[in-house]
Amino acid sequence: MKAYVLRSRDQVWRFLREISETWRPQADAGRPLEVVVSELAGGRRSEAQLRFYWGVVLAAIAEQAVVAGRRYPAPAWHEHYCRKFIGLRDTPDGPVGLSSSQLSVEEFSTYISRVEADAAQEHGVIFEDRGT
Repeated sequence: MKAYVLRSRDQVWRFLREISETWRPQADAGRPLEVVVSELAGGRRSEAQLRFYWGVVLAAIAEQAVVAGRRYPAPAWHEHYCRKFIGLRDTPDGPVGLSSSQLSVEEFSTYISRVEADAAQEHGVIFEDRGT
């Protein structure tokens, strides 16, 4: 799933270009796209969420996950999951993951849950019970 935050005309045009290039192949393959437009929720992610994400979630992934015989540091996993769950933006050097800094508290909470689920399912990462 991709999410787009539209703050400028350029971002709108990139969104429209991508949709115009992908809707037909998806529909023809029996997997039509669903576009939901809503106002961006207020209240950006919290410092406590960031500490948890970097200090617990990404630390566990960096410590436990092995891909093709190799471990990757937390910043590499952060980039991987931003690309996978938040989306991409174009740069002169190619696409990079969108920043999680624009996510609301609720959106960042959902993002963290998706990261944990993916890391557990795809890479066998075991997260310690946090008593929640």
